[in-house]
Amino acid sequence: MATIGLYGDSGNGALIAEPSAETTGLYGSQVRFGVTGPTGPTGPTGPTGSASTVAGPTGATGPTGATGAASTVAGPTGPTGAQGATGPTGAASTVAGPTGPTGSVGAQGATGPTGAASTVAGPTGPQGNTGATGPTGPTGAQGTAGSSIVWRGAWSNVTTYSVNDAVSYSGVSYIAIASNTNQQPPNAMFWAVLAAQGGTGPTGPTGANGNSITGPTGPTGAASTVPGPTGPSVTGPTGPTGAASTVAGPTGPTGSQGPTGPTGAASTVAGPTGPTGPTGAQGLSVTGPTGPTGAASTVAGPTGPTGSQGPTGTGGALGYWGSFWNTTDQTITSTTTAYAIQFTNTDANSNGVSIVSNSRITFAYEGVYDIQFSAQLDRTSTSGTDVVDIWFAKNGVNIADSNTKITVSGGAAEAKTVAAWNYVLQVSAGDYVELYWNATDVHIVLKADASSSNPTRPAIPSIIATATQVMYTQVGPTGPTGPQGIQGLSGPTGPTGSTTYPGAGIAVSTGSAWGSSLTAPSGAIVGTTDTQTLTNKRINSRVVAAGATSGTLTPNGDTTDLFNALGLTGSIVLAAPSGTPVDGQKLIIRLEDNGTGRGITWTTSSGAYRVIGVTLPTTTVASKTTYVGCVYNSTDVFWDVVAVTTQA
Repeated sequence: MATIGLYGDSGNGALIAEPSAETTGLYGSQVRFGVTGPTGPTGPTGPTGSASTVAGPTGATGPTGATGAASTVAGPTGPTGAQGATGPTGAASTVAGPTGPTGSVGAQGATGPTGAASTVAGPTGPQGNTGATGPTGPTGAQGTAGSSIVWRGAWSNVTTYSVNDAVSYSGVSYIAIASNTNQQPPNAMFWAVLAAQGGTGPTGPTGANGNSITGPTGPTGAASTVPGPTGPSVTGPTGPTGAASTVAGPTGPTGSQGPTGPTGAASTVAGPTGPTGPTGAQGLSVTGPTGPTGAASTVAGPTGPTGSQGPTGTGGALGYWGSFWNTTDQTITSTTTAYAIQFTNTDANSNGVSIVSNSRITFAYEGVYDIQFSAQLDRTSTSGTDVVDIWFAKNGVNIADSNTKITVSGGAAEAKTVAAWNYVLQVSAGDYVELYWNATDVHIVLKADASSSNPTRPAIPSIIATATQVMYTQVGPTGPTGPQGIQGLSGPTGPTGSTTYPGAGIAVSTGSAWGSSLTAPSGAIVGTTDTQTLTNKRINSRVVAAGATSGTLTPNGDTTDLFNALGLTGSIVLAAPSGTPVDGQKLIIRLEDNGTGRGITWTTSSGAYRVIGVTLPTTTVASKTTYVGCVYNSTDVFWDVVAVTTQA
C-alpha cells in the first residue's frame, strides 16, 4: 500500500505493517500497531554462523535502562552486543498501543543486496561541512594586453562609433572594426560579430509541487505619502431624453440690464468736412510794447486752427508691375523632382518687377503684390489620366498652402488643360517669387503653340505671369495747399522758462519733447562710412537654404554668405550666383544628400565657378557633408573656388 507525507498519512481503520508495504514518505507510512506482547527471556548466544546473503529479521528492542548520574569522565566504549533474534509479529490491533522505550542500538547487520534502482528520488541528505581551503597556486604568466571594448548599448543610426565600440542589434553583439556613422550591422566593412545569439535550450523538467504553507500575514505597511494613479475616467451612457412636456413652465424673472459695452474703435474714415464759416472782420491792430525775451519754453504752445481742406488731388500713384511669358515648351525628366517654371520674355514697360535667372520674379520695391498666371498643359505621347502640381516659392522656400493639383486626361496633343489662379503676398525689396511644377508622367509638358490662321490667332505661350502692386498700399500725390488763413493777433510773451536737458547718454527727441536717452556705448559710436576698428563684435553669417533638393540651384550673392543645399533627392546643377558681388566677397556652399550619393554639375562660364588649386566634386558622398569655399574675383569675373573638403 502506498502512502504519502513526511511521516505518512493516517489511513482509515487499522493498517497492517508488512515487509512488502511500499512507502514514499521520509520514514514510510504512519502505521498503527497492535498491543505489544511481553518480552521473552534472552536466550544464550549461539555460535556465529557464516555470513548470510539474506538479511535476517530485526529482533525486538530491549527496554531502556535508567539514566545514570552524569559522569565527569568519559568511560571506555564497551563492545557491541550480539544482535538478538527477532520476535514473532503480533496480531494486528485495532487500538494503537503505547510506544515502547527505545532499546540500545544493536550490531550492524551484513549489507544486504542492492535493490533495484528506485524510480522515485529519495530525500537529499544534509550538506557536509566545508573542507579546508587548499593552498593558493602559483600566479600564472601575465597574458598579452587585450583591446578595451566600450559597450555603447543598442545600435543607433545617428551615433558615431569608433574602433572597439560594441553594440547590440537584433539579438547579436557586434564590435566596430572601423569608425562609422549610420552603417547598420552586420555590414562587414565596419562590424564584426562579438557574440552571436545562442539557440533556445531544451525545456527543463517541471519540478515537483512543494507543500503549500501559508505564512502569517505581515503587518500593514505605513500609509503611502504618494497618491496612487487616478483610475480611468469612464463616462456612462447618456440616459434617454424624457418625453416633451405638454405644459409650459413659468417664465423666469427678467435679468438685470448688463453693463454698457465698450466704446467702438475710432473710425479710420474721416467724416465729411462741414462748411467753412464766414471770416470775421479783422480787428484793430494795436502793437503793444515788446516785452523781454523769455527763455525757451519746455512746453509746446497750442496748435493753431487747421485751414480749410484743399481740393482732391489727381489720380493715385503709379504702382509697380511686370508681365512675363515663355514661347517654348517646358518638359520634365523625373516625376519626383520639382521644376522651376522658366520665362523667356518680359514686357518692356514693366516697372519695378523683373525676371532674374530665368525663373525668379524679382521685386525692386517692397509692397503687397497680386501674382497671376495661366499655364497650358498637354501630353506629348501615350494617354491616360495624370496629376500636375503647381505651387509658389519665396526666396527659394516653398510658400505654405500654395499648391494646387490639376488633372490632365486624354491622349497625345488631345489633353490640353489650362491652370490659372492668383496669389497675393507681401514682399520686401529684393525678394523673389518662383512658380514650381511637377507631374506624375514625364510625357506631360507646359505646351506653347504657334500662331494660327483662319481666322488669324496669336501664339499661345506655355506660361503667362503678371505681378501687380496692390494700390491701396500706395499714397497718392499730395493735393495743393489751401490758402493761408488770416493771422491772428500776437499774444503777450510768456515768462522765461527754465532750461531742460535730456538724460545722460544718447539724447532722443520725440519731436516735441525729450524722450528717454539711450545708454551710450563704452567705445566710440560705430559709423556707416568712416574707417574704424571694431573689437568684441560678431557679424552673423547670412545663411540661406537652397529651397529645392534637385535641379538647378542658384545662390544669391547679394543676400548669402552660406548657401545650404541639404537633403538632396536628385542630381543638381549649381548655376552662377545672382546679384552684384564685390571683389573679395566670400561664399561657402554646403552640400549633403538624403543618404544616396547625388551628381553635381558646376557652371564654369564667366560669372560662375573657377577652380584654383582644388578639384570640384562631381558627386556627393552618401550622408556626408561637403563644403566648397569661394572668393569673388571682380577682375576676372569669377567665383574662385579655393577650398573643398568632405566629412570623413
